[in-house]
This record gives sequence, C-alpha cells and structure tokens, in this order.
Amino acid sequence: MIWNGEKISERINLYNSDDQLSAYLYNILHGNKIIGYVIVDPKTDKVVEYALGQSPYSDYLSEYIKAKSDKFNNKKITLLYDGPSNYGVAAGDEKSKSKEIFDFTYDSSVKLSVDTSKDAKNLLKTKNITTNVTALSSGKILYNVGTEQVVGNRSCGPVAAYNLLYFWAHNGYPKLITGNADNDIAQLAKDMGTTVGATPFLWYKNGLNQYTNRVYYGQFYTGDLVTSYDSIKNEINNNRPGTVLYLLHPYYGSHYVVFMGYTTNYWYVVHDGWNTNDVYRDFNYDKSYISNLAYTIWGM
Repeated sequence: MIWNGEKISERINLYNSDDQLSAYLYNILHGNKIIGYVIVDPKTDKVVEYALGQSPYSDYLSEYIKAKSDKFNNKKITLLYDGPSNYGVAAGDEKSKSKEIFDFTYDSSVKLSVDTSKDAKNLLKTKNITTNVTALSSGKILYNVGTEQVVGNRSCGPVAAYNLLYFWAHNGYPKLITGNADNDIAQLAKDMGTTVGATPFLWYKNGLNQYTNRVYYGQFYTGDLVTSYDSIKNEINNNRPGTVLYLLHPYYGSHYVVFMGYTTNYWYVVHDGWNTNDVYRDFNYDKSYISNLAYTIWGM
C-alpha cells in the first residue's frame, strides 16, 4: 500500500450544518505533502471515505477562499461534512452570531483548477505501485471501467452525465462529445432543464436520453437501478460506469457523482466533479443517503 510508513496528521474535526460534530478528517503525509486522507465516523470510529490525494478541505478550499475572499475576511471558518460528497464551509460572524454556508465543491460561480492528486501520483511512480487492478481480490479495487475523468464546475447533474459521455466517446461513440466540455455540459443542462444548479432525477434521465438520441438515435438508454451494492458491481462488471444521486439536503440539495468501480468488501469508487481523485466510500454507510442509481447502456 502506498501509505505504508507514512505519517498521519493530527485529527481535524468536521461538523454538520447544525454545528454538531459529524466526522474526523486525517491527512496522510509524505514529508509535508498530503498524499491521501481518510474520513472517520466519530460515533463508530469506522472509516467511511478515503482517497489518494488531498481532501477538498486542503488546497481546493484554500483556492476557493482566495477567490471569494470578501465572504471570508474576518470570519470564523468551520469545515462542514453532511454526508457523502456534501463538503462545505461556514463563514461565521461572531458579533452577529450569524453564518453563511458554502457548498464549495460545486459552487458554479467559481471555476478552479487544482490538481489534488499530483503528489500521490508522483509517489506511486517513485514506489512503483499501481492501483489499476483488474482482478478481484480482498481489499483490491476492481477498476476495469477506466473512466477518463473530466473536472467540471457547472451543475453536478450535467457534469456527472458529461463524465459518462466522455467515457463512451472514448469507447466507440465519438460523436457524444464535441471537444468543448463547457459547451457540452451547457447543452446537457439545457436538455435536463437544470435550474440554479438543481436537476431532478427524472429530468436527468430524460435529458441524457434526449442528448444521446440527438447523435446516436436509439443506441443509448439511461434508466433506474435498484439501489444496492450488487447493482453497482453488475454495471462495473459489464464495463459501464453509472450515476449516484445522493439525497436532498437543506443546504446542499441533491448531488450527482459517477460510480466507476468497487472493492470486494462493500466499498465503491466514485468520481466527483470537483477534483481529480478517485474517492472510495463505504456503501453500507452511504445507502441511507442514496436517492437513486442510474445506468447508461449502449447498443439498445
């Protein structure tokens, strides 16, 4: 494992939007560089998320705060975690006792480019370790989708859909993308009727079907999956990435990510629009947060 012999940072407390302790964050350090992180449930002391590379609370958040410095000057900053992919930050005013919450990883008003996995990738090369395992074995990742990852800063539904299209475009269906990611994501948002960053699941499915039918009529279909670990395994085993929609949240709303792999011990692999990391999550922890799973199948 790449982390063998490396250091663990001091514990960083994460809170939910009601100011209650929700998780612990530990960074994995190689010297002074962050090469990974784990998020732990404080009630059970179980790891619920980990990744090679930085968490969103490191360089990405630093760049976000710089970009919106007027919102954070002279404010108390609190790191928020409200469940899978619900990464936030609160800027509190101690005088007025008020706070403003930012769902910074999918704030479409700011476009950031941060390579959060650079140091981890360099260490992988140095140690001659690969995580691209295609055979099943305990604790190893079945990573046989090979999804090419596209970082996007628009609404999460169209961004997740674009990741799927990008994958299929590089697997025999090149007309699914134009070569201009911003234009393609904007078209997906239009087809899905996305408004103020929100895309209801039915609109997501219908919009993606409308988009694919425009260039490959009748050859693609997006539909529902039963929300189960076996559903994810089946799609990955058939070389198909899919979509996870996490439940509505009062501050964050719904959030879409792409699922792209799994392990043998009920962990699954997702790609979020904010970063270049593959994020590993505990399905048993997440299943109560998952609203829908969707598949996109070709060759109808």
